[in-house]
Amino acid sequence: MKKTLFKSLVLGSIALVSCNGGDPYLRSLTIPFETIAPADSVNLEELGIYDVRRIEKFGDFFAIANASGSHYLSLVNAKTMECRHVFRRGRGPGEAVSPSSFHKVGNQGVVYDHTTGTLVALQIEDSFERNEAVLDTIRSFDPTKPFPPAYLTSLGDGVIAGNYLDPDVWYSYYSSDGTLTSSLPSFSYPETQGISADCAFSLMYSSLYASNDEQNRVCVASVLCPSISFSKMTDSGLEELKRIELAPPVIIRADNRSMFSKESTTSFQGISADEEFVSLLYSGKLISQKTSPANVCNHLVQYDWDGCPVHAYRLEKGISALCMEGNVLYGAVSCPESRLYIYELSK
Repeated sequence: MKKTLFKSLVLGSIALVSCNGGDPYLRSLTIPFETIAPADSVNLEELGIYDVRRIEKFGDFFAIANASGSHYLSLVNAKTMECRHVFRRGRGPGEAVSPSSFHKVGNQGVVYDHTTGTLVALQIEDSFERNEAVLDTIRSFDPTKPFPPAYLTSLGDGVIAGNYLDPDVWYSYYSSDGTLTSSLPSFSYPETQGISADCAFSLMYSSLYASNDEQNRVCVASVLCPSISFSKMTDSGLEELKRIELAPPVIIRADNRSMFSKESTTSFQGISADEEFVSLLYSGKLISQKTSPANVCNHLVQYDWDGCPVHAYRLEKGISALCMEGNVLYGAVSCPESRLYIYELSK
């Protein structure tokens, strides 16, 4: 295994290719795809990391959210490749029962403990040095109100998340105390109208969220259908700037129930954003296919904050989680082995 990531990044061979096929999302894109190969990779299993959910980079450190295991986060020094596993799942100091929604806000790593309705900031370098989670509480939501759902992202003084109360909503804004103040409607596909509440909530919660550096814009993308929303926060609430809806999920209706068919395709599986771009990983694989996991993606599409696609890449090695640092893409995957790939984008 290579002992450092800070080596010369050599751009893999680039070829303009047509990879639209019959996929409605890929076919909708009017920009060409570039095929790129990784410049380097790291075997994460040698660091005790096996099931990556999300990855962020903070200076010389990677912070990796684990989908399973005793510790929610793994911190990796990118120069020395030393690793610390922190933020144990539990009820003790520096622990959380149900940590989720790890995301980056400025230079802070933010985690949501849905059990207590608390947002905390992880001090990355201090946590690495002490080999334990060093946490600062950002806010605790009002315990007399329903806490925002488990998956969210920060936006200004509040958060963006799904909506427990209304299955006809796609996403909502919650103020600093957890008060629901603004919502945007669910999808307009005829196929999703009148579906059962449990199916509607599943569709709602199967979403990815990311905000810009200034914390005044948000992008939301669906995991279950090729749909994307771009919004900004105004004094009167969320204002949707652009919505892309290209194909509905395949839904089976029987006995007054609705469920998602295994013949549905999965859509967006990873998201990362900065002040310039929103980067989305797209799968397009059938849930039922067996050749590779549906969450492993070989397509990366970057949008500006007005919702216009500006760059598109076909990745030689598929990934399911990503973060960006300038034009360098760090992508993680857990199958067939847990590995971090480093790509240099030609922008």
